[in-house]
Amino acid sequence: MDNSPYVGQLLQRLEEEFNNEHASVTHVWEPTFDPNAIGETSSVGIVGGSITAAQLATRVAQLPGRDVVLFARSPFCIETLEASTDWMHFSGVTEKLHVHPPASRAREELVSKARYDGTMPPYVFRRLQQALEREQVELEQSEIAVATEAGGTVVVTCRDGSAFCLDELICATGFGSPYDGELFYHLRQQSALQTGYRGTPVLDDDTLRWMRQDETPSRIAVSGVAAQQVLGPFARNVIGARRAGELIAGFLESELTDEQRGISRPRM
Repeated sequence: MDNSPYVGQLLQRLEEEFNNEHASVTHVWEPTFDPNAIGETSSVGIVGGSITAAQLATRVAQLPGRDVVLFARSPFCIETLEASTDWMHFSGVTEKLHVHPPASRAREELVSKARYDGTMPPYVFRRLQQALEREQVELEQSEIAVATEAGGTVVVTCRDGSAFCLDELICATGFGSPYDGELFYHLRQQSALQTGYRGTPVLDDDTLRWMRQDETPSRIAVSGVAAQQVLGPFARNVIGARRAGELIAGFLESELTDEQRGISRPRM
């Protein structure tokens, strides 16, 4: 189960409540978060039930002086890959995406449904199991009901009545739209590039070039998560990066060939 909405609401509530600099409540994706800054004898709570939370929990627990509690309200889901292997072949399965308009809600929902979000691979689960068996990490499977400040610490109370006094509380899952970053915001505000559902870039399906408002392709091509509505759920993986490189290189080679033949294209 994906805990993203729950974790996002929890983090917002905690950040609004805690203004004491000694009571640390943070998100693993925040630029200021540094796992190396966690005290050697700190009591640490980590919220999340997928790969990020498991990896962080086992890493933090490597120092024997720390007490680590993993708050995972749902059973762990184990998957080897991020999505079905059908999506690795691109040529056929991505047509399911391309029948919908570019940068549309339909495409976004199809990608979201295809991805195995909220999971962890077997090797990460094995490491977590070992840490639990060695009592390096404590697992709390009840939902956090309330968290309050108490003398520079965070007191967490769960719905099953259990309570924990923590030096650090870290939310390790659930982040916003991949299109909310500073670069995407700047491009949307300062250019004539098209965007669609939730700020998704409108891309040409054949070249990954970002389309302008006048329906002409720009000189900007994208890869990674920004191309997932064209390439599918593996866009952010190495496989997707390779496919993106093939499409972009194919366009550049075609353009170079035209120039060598004396065929000029408009510079857009």
